[in-house]
Amino acid sequence: MEYILEGLVLGLTLATLLGPIFVVLINTSMNYGARSGLVVGSGIWVSDLLFILFAYFFIHKIQHYVEDVQFKYWVGNLGGFILITMGIGQFFKKPDIKKIEFSSKYMRNLGFFEKDL
Repeated sequence: MEYILEGLVLGLTLATLLGPIFVVLINTSMNYGARSGLVVGSGIWVSDLLFILFAYFFIHKIQHYVEDVQFKYWVGNLGGFILITMGIGQFFKKPDIKKIEFSSKYMRNLGFFEKDL
């Protein structure tokens, strides 16, 4: 029972981590709408599935490389560099602000609600 609870906590923690893919998904959804976000999310899901299948079937061929300390060091540093670079790029990227046009019917209703305040 202890292993199930630890696995559940670890799984939920990993599911809620904010990575670069999550940021791209939110960015796409906000800029292009829910349908585009769904397409990006589906692409992420398919690519994750293919990566998992590839790793499952071919891990024995690269196992001796993965266990090497130097490999872990360089892959960890490269991954960290990529994440930091993507984060800095998103932080300094100028946002594309779109002006929202309201119809006169909307403005008339808005004025009605403002009077109640």
